[in-house]
Formats: sequence, C-alpha cells, structure tokens
Amino acid sequence: MTAALEQPTGLALWRRQAGAVLALELRGLLGTRRALPLAALAALPVAVMVASGAIADHHLSLGAAKAAFGGVFGRLILGACVFFGCALVFTQLFRGEILRRSLHFALLSPVRREVLVLAKYAAGLLATWLAFGVATVFSYLLLYLPFGGAWLLDDFAAGQGCAHLLTYLGKVLLACAGYGALFLLFGTAFRNPVLPVAALLAWELAHFLLPAALQAASIRRHLNALPSPMPTPVLDALTAPAAAWSALTTLLAIIALALALAAWRLRRLELRYDE
Repeated sequence: MTAALEQPTGLALWRRQAGAVLALELRGLLGTRRALPLAALAALPVAVMVASGAIADHHLSLGAAKAAFGGVFGRLILGACVFFGCALVFTQLFRGEILRRSLHFALLSPVRREVLVLAKYAAGLLATWLAFGVATVFSYLLLYLPFGGAWLLDDFAAGQGCAHLLTYLGKVLLACAGYGALFLLFGTAFRNPVLPVAALLAWELAHFLLPAALQAASIRRHLNALPSPMPTPVLDALTAPAAAWSALTTLLAIIALALALAAWRLRRLELRYDE
C-alpha cells in the first residue's frame, strides 16, 4: 500500500514532468494556428522544386541536378526557411506565454526551470525538424522529377541517394538545434527578440568577413564544415577551415551554453504583464 502511494522523485519525476510539458507544447505548436507560418515556410522549398522540375532542362544530368539542389538546400532551406522558422517557434516558447499572460502558471508549478527549458526546447526541436525534415525529403525526391522514377529507384538502390538524403536531414537537425537554442535564449533575455534575431541574421550572412576567432560563433560556419554532398558556397569558402569533429563539438557547446543561460535567465525572470 505504501509503495503504491509513493510519488516519483529525482530523475523519474523530472522525466515525467518533462514528458508532460513536451506533450503540451507539441499540441500547441502542431495542433493550433501557430503551426500555419511554420507549414508555409516548410512548403516553400517544395514549391520551388516543383516549379524548377516543371521548367527543367531535360538534357541536364542527374549530377548537375543534385548540385543545383545543394544550392537550394544551403540557401533556401537552411539559410532562410530553417532560420526564420526556428525564430518563429523558439522565440515564442516563453515570450509568447508572456504575451498571452500564461507563463506564471508554469513558473508557479513545482517544475525545475531547467526541466521546463529542456522540455520546451525539445518540443520546438521536434516540431521544426519534423516540418523542415519532411520538406527536405520531398524537395530531394522532386529533383528526380525530370528524370523519371527509374533514376530514383536506381540511385537509392545503389545507396547514394539514401546517404545524401540522410546527410541533409542531419544538417537540418543540427541547424534547428543550433538556431533553436539561440532563439530560445533570445525569447527569455529580450523583451523584443526581433532586433537580436536581425543581428544574428546579419552575423550569419557576414561571418566570412569576420576574424577567425569570431567565426567560431557562427552556426552556419560549423554546418558548412560538416561533411555534405552539396558544394560549399563561394563566400562561405572564404572562412577559416575547420575539422568536422571540431565544428560539431563547438556547435554542441554553443547549444549547451545557450540553454544554460536560458535556464539561468528564467530563474531570475520577473513577470510584469502590465509592461
């Protein structure tokens, strides 16, 4: 009888609380009108690939088509859709609740701030990776549109198409994780996160002009340093070269630092809805 009345403690309690927050956030992100801007951004590269496939030169080789998709992936999917999609989702995980005057319910609950931050971050990461991962899969498959289904089956049977697609999905995951952690921090640290988001966009676009020490703070630089089937953009090739393991380690360190600062900021957050 006593064992049946025992409540979970420690890690078991944190897992239970995190699971509850994660489920609640996912319903809000994917099951309400908040999902419409994310869905629109995810549909953009698919629409571009459909349009390009309809007007493509049928004498183009499959290798040239894959190189063209690499440009679409780097500039449109990672450079625009993932960036702005993560900005829309992660900055509002806490700032949106402040605007809706509902954050105090979460802060008054017996949930550690670190658990709350990690659970909300995981929900945003799952939502954005799902949206842009699906967009990447459909966009990649559509590059075979001018060549027919036989080319698609042959390429995936040889393993090359599947390897390339998994690499692209991995980059989308890391981009969502990196940008998401920074935007989550912006949502807790700034009353209006638009300006820091714009500053980060300018930083990412001009990171190749910065000294090598400052380039280490760029998410885009670390993504470009990872192995990829797509060619490195000309301007990004001007950045200081970095080993793949070093880029991945630095990217994970940026994510961990941003989440730790967000939890620290949340512990000292004073809610003043009248402001």
